[in-house]
Amino acid sequence: MDVANWDAGLRIVDISDPANPVELGGWNDFPDGHEGNLHTVATEWIGDRRITVGTVEVGFAVVGGYHYAMGSDRSILYVWDTTDPANIQLVGQWENPRGEPSGRDMVPGEGVTSTHNFQLEQGRVYLAHYGLGVFVLDVATSATQAAPALLAYHQEPGDSVWDVVLVRGALVSSGSVGLVALHYMPDLLGPGGLDSRA
Repeated sequence: MDVANWDAGLRIVDISDPANPVELGGWNDFPDGHEGNLHTVATEWIGDRRITVGTVEVGFAVVGGYHYAMGSDRSILYVWDTTDPANIQLVGQWENPRGEPSGRDMVPGEGVTSTHNFQLEQGRVYLAHYGLGVFVLDVATSATQAAPALLAYHQEPGDSVWDVVLVRGALVSSGSVGLVALHYMPDLLGPGGLDSRA
């Protein structure tokens, strides 16, 4: 089980015996200037490596009773090699192309633009980025894991995207304007198209 554990970072746990979970490894060595707040993770085998991607959620004034959002929080997507859970390696990271900070939810006119939920399928990340919209990123090779490449982007006017799900190759985003169906053109639509695993 791979766990996004907020400021405790990424945790990998063996749950083969559910009554006695055992942590196999973890990572919370966030670089200087990063907030932590790891919110979502997903893993898949790419080539001979187990690759895990994770995103943070920042920009909210109060979480669990703690006041912390400064409006300058950075929204980061991390890429790790987790082939050896006892020796997790950060191999890359990505930030929105303009480096826009997260904003704050309690400040009028300053909407939240944090990274949030995503799907990792066949080396692509389909990412909900609140007020910045939906991004599709490439992490299919060692080079793009080190520096995820932007493949596609969509921003629906007035929307704040919370999640994305793949259904038969269509990318369905949910946010403040409701459901929006998108198609990343290289993805096959129909019965043979990608479906989200999570």
